[in-house]
Amino acid sequence: MDAPSIKNDRGTPVPITRIDFAITSRVVAVIKFTDGDYLRGDTVVSREIHPQPFDVEAAISWCERHGYIVRRYPGGARAFYQELFPIRDTYAIRVIRARLERTPHPELGPLGGYTRSIDLRYDL
Repeated sequence: MDAPSIKNDRGTPVPITRIDFAITSRVVAVIKFTDGDYLRGDTVVSREIHPQPFDVEAAISWCERHGYIVRRYPGGARAFYQELFPIRDTYAIRVIRARLERTPHPELGPLGGYTRSIDLRYDL
C-alpha cells in the first residue's frame, strides 16, 4: 500500500510519511510531513489548526486504518507511515532530557530522573 498523499504546489502527489498532532485545550495542530531526512530537517507539506472541539481520536483512527503506526504521548500523538524513524539525534535528545529534568512539562508535571522512561527519539 502506498502512503496517502497530498498535492504539492505543482499539483504532483507527494506521500505523507508522518503526521504530528499537537493538542491543547483551545486547538489541535495537525502537521503533515513528506519523505526527507528527519534528523536534518523535516519537509512540512501541510499545517492545519483546528479549534476545539476537534475529534482527534477519529483522525488517529484514520491514520491507523491507512497503515500508520501511531505513538501517543501527553499533549499529542505522532503517526509514522509503516515504520518508526527517529525524529531527533542523540544531541537533541540529551538537550530535551536535561530541560525536562529542570523544568516541569505542562502535561507530565515535574519529571526529575524519570525522563529516561520517555522515548524522545519518537515522542514529545
